[in-house]
Amino acid sequence: MKHPGFAAAAALAVGLAFAAPAAARDHGRGHRDDTPDTSPGVCGLADLSADVAACSGFYEGNLLNDSPSDLLSQTNALAAIGLADWDGSIVEPQLDLDSQTVDFTTLLTGVSYVGVHWGAGSGSPSPYTPGGVTAFYRLDAGTGLDAFTLAFSSASGARLYYTQPLAVTALERGAQAVPEPGAWALMILGFGVVGATMRRRRAAIA
Repeated sequence: MKHPGFAAAAALAVGLAFAAPAAARDHGRGHRDDTPDTSPGVCGLADLSADVAACSGFYEGNLLNDSPSDLLSQTNALAAIGLADWDGSIVEPQLDLDSQTVDFTTLLTGVSYVGVHWGAGSGSPSPYTPGGVTAFYRLDAGTGLDAFTLAFSSASGARLYYTQPLAVTALERGAQAVPEPGAWALMILGFGVVGATMRRRRAAIA
């Protein structure tokens, strides 16, 4: 007759033997999962509520400064999204943010370029990147964009590098409204058909 205590002890030993490797694997996965990802990541067109056409970033740290290295980084990032001739100036003083709303004093019109810095921690697009991250955006503000919101809540500052003058924006949109040559030809042909029809009717009445 087997002793109950011996059977229970044997079953426990077998259970521990199978459980030990599983625990080790779980520990290994947990160790990897607990290691923070400090890479900046990549910006997206949905980072802003505006009509964003292109973005450059994320870049580690706060690049919205005037040190030589940061100015060079801004120049390269802006050139990557279309602002190739940036001269180092900004449209207005840098905007300090305490919310997700970006409301420059200047009304944005047409093609505009902005830069945004997000701090690390909660609400950041890259919570574990030292110094947070910076990204740059090219957007179409249309005939007038007063403000836009950010997809992440840890923003600390924003810069407006360029916004298209309203007169240029209106001129471009007016040029887009001018019919193409093919459209002109169809219009003239249509007028000719209408004129010929009217002349036939007059001749029939006479």
